[in-house]
Amino acid sequence: MTHVLTNYLLSTGKLSMEEISFSVQFFKPTYLKKGDFFIREDEPCRHVGFIASGAVKAYALDREGKENITCFKFENEFATSFPEFVAQKESRRSIRAIEDSVICSISYADYYYLLLQVIAWNGVVKSLMEREYSQKESYLLNYNNRSALDKYRRVLSSEPMLIQRVATQDLASYLGITQRSLTRAKQQIFRLGILGQMSFYSSVLQCRFVQKIMLRQIAPEVFQLSLLPRNSINCYIIEGVLVDSGIRNSYSTIKKTLQEIPVYQHILTHAHPDHQGCSGQLCAEFAIPLLCHPDEVFRTETGLVTKDYPDRNHWLAKLQQKYWSGQGHRVNRTVVEKDMIGSFQVIETPGHSAGHISLFREYDGVLIIGDAATNMNLLTTKSGLHLPPNLFTSDQQLNMRSLQKLAKLNPAIICFGHGPVMTNTGRKFERFVAECSSKFSLRGKVSLNPD
Repeated sequence: MTHVLTNYLLSTGKLSMEEISFSVQFFKPTYLKKGDFFIREDEPCRHVGFIASGAVKAYALDREGKENITCFKFENEFATSFPEFVAQKESRRSIRAIEDSVICSISYADYYYLLLQVIAWNGVVKSLMEREYSQKESYLLNYNNRSALDKYRRVLSSEPMLIQRVATQDLASYLGITQRSLTRAKQQIFRLGILGQMSFYSSVLQCRFVQKIMLRQIAPEVFQLSLLPRNSINCYIIEGVLVDSGIRNSYSTIKKTLQEIPVYQHILTHAHPDHQGCSGQLCAEFAIPLLCHPDEVFRTETGLVTKDYPDRNHWLAKLQQKYWSGQGHRVNRTVVEKDMIGSFQVIETPGHSAGHISLFREYDGVLIIGDAATNMNLLTTKSGLHLPPNLFTSDQQLNMRSLQKLAKLNPAIICFGHGPVMTNTGRKFERFVAECSSKFSLRGKVSLNPD
């Protein structure tokens, strides 16, 4: 990971290549899992870290043990509690990973040796201090003594990465508001169309290409792309993120769509042939990272996407593996329960596959359900709620428990991998789950969709 630090130091223009080569040897990689500490409050601050990948939050605990977050740091930024590092005192704040991260850290002794040996490093440090001061001043100007709505609008305009990568509770702490106030601010923003993107999306939806393919806006920044007739296979674009990618032959359709509606990353609800079919091609074409649950990584990266089917030797499984599945592609980041994808929370819903996930946006009730349920009969294509077929489902009983978990969310709009989007009027989804649960209790097994 020192190449990331090397490139950063080159970009500053303050060090020669020889000085950079000498300097990077003092930085040692530290690998943090999400939730790991780089620096702990009330412990000696012994290191300065350069974030090669990932992200961290800095915070102090109040008397009630509640986090007061002062800043977030991302790739190509330095992280430490600098006054305490210089004085070699106990840190007044903690620095903790909010994503799996790699930090190139340098000790106090090596830091001062480097300053003595490479005089130009003093200029680098001065620039860092100026940047820290500027960030603090910008925070006060943007967020001090403002309403929750105004604070959220300023995040959207000046720090959009926070929306994409920071959990709701952490963002609320950073802004000095409650999670409830933040949720209300989000609702107001999207209800009033303050984002200023609606006119852009309207023009996109009116173009002849988009009318020809089945692209449909479901909710603010939520689009359904129907890849086969009658909504037989769907993928979605949510807040600049592509969810699933259909089958291998879906590539050209999705590619044209992404040329109209740009995305910055791609996530899989699960790695089955009709959801990862052209993920590798799209990630390579648009240089976007690929995300999935840890239990989906092997199949995503190898392309052996029918490996978890109950009968992988069934003729349909063999057909899907041969003609639908795409080549494997490296997973850049994994997601688990309660991680955030923009305003959507990751919900672990195993059963159809081991690492199946759904995505839920609380403020307007949009649920991307993947294949935990379908809204069509996969043989007749007639609309209607069904459990996923046993042939393609690892553990139907576990899937049933996942559906019960989703029903407790009381979703307003449900977006399926197969079948039309459903507005959940009359608690239709909850009644379906209750009915299926009852049949499971009576029979121990259900097959509402033919194999």
